[in-house]
Amino acid sequence: MAIRDINMLPLDVLEKSMQYRLFKFWAQWLVLVLIIVLACCAGSYRWIQLQKRNLPLPLDTRQSVSQELDKINDFRSRIAALQEKHQTLARIVKKQVFYDTIAIFAGCLNHETWIDQLSIKRDEQGSDQFILTCNGFSLNHNTLGLFLDQIAKVPRIKEVELNESGTGSPDTELRPDFPRAVRFSISCIMTRMPPQ
Repeated sequence: MAIRDINMLPLDVLEKSMQYRLFKFWAQWLVLVLIIVLACCAGSYRWIQLQKRNLPLPLDTRQSVSQELDKINDFRSRIAALQEKHQTLARIVKKQVFYDTIAIFAGCLNHETWIDQLSIKRDEQGSDQFILTCNGFSLNHNTLGLFLDQIAKVPRIKEVELNESGTGSPDTELRPDFPRAVRFSISCIMTRMPPQ
């Protein structure tokens, strides 16, 4: 004879247990369905975004983009040209054009002193220094002294020496109003113009 299971729980507890199992079953299915729906939505959203990227641009947008690209290419060509000019300028500065030296001497001159000859040569001791030799005339020793003081005040010029001083006659074609003047010869050391 077979033994049967007899449930001795009250009916209300048995009913609540059955409701809990049904609720748990449907909640699991609902979560599963939500996961599937969210996965489909995410996949379709990604597919839509990819399709939007592949859409052709409107004509006005394409024109504005091409104009911007033309501007960018123009700037790139300008930058390349400027870099080429910069490299050329760097080579020139390396060779040191002496326009700045002439400008310094012109700033130091007074109206009663003039230069006949200015020579510049590289110093044997170092490549950053140059020996300047200057020959000229001045109306008197006072104006020559003012010229020497002005040159000595320039920070790039060192060791200013008056090599020769005496009376002489300047070229009468250049300065006919000064038949007799002080002839001088100056030498000094100038350093290379610092890079800017």
